[in-house]
Amino acid sequence: TCHHLPTTTTTTYTSSQMGPGAIFYFGKHDWRLGFAYNLVTSASYAVSGSTTKTWSGTGMSADFGYQFQISDGFGLGLRLNYSSSSFSSQLVNTTYTTISYSKTLIYPSVAMTFEF
Repeated sequence: TCHHLPTTTTTTYTSSQMGPGAIFYFGKHDWRLGFAYNLVTSASYAVSGSTTKTWSGTGMSADFGYQFQISDGFGLGLRLNYSSSSFSSQLVNTTYTTISYSKTLIYPSVAMTFEF
């Protein structure tokens, strides 16, 4: 009898975004809604054993959540986030290529805020 161990593939995706946004508070700073248009979006993508690819493009993000005011100027929040990115260029080693990829994520988060 021949036993084979299952093969595991690891995929990594990291990204960062930068762009203008707005946050709207409702009530006494309890509920919040945030939007951003990310003029600069950069991501790294790799599947185990392969070369890391760096993608560039633009994106949009939004979040909705509740903010607990712990003290004057300090809060903790729970949020549901939406992020959508469109990538138009890819760098692998030293080679740039034109691409048309998109990535959409919905995820929860915990936030700490400081107001001064």
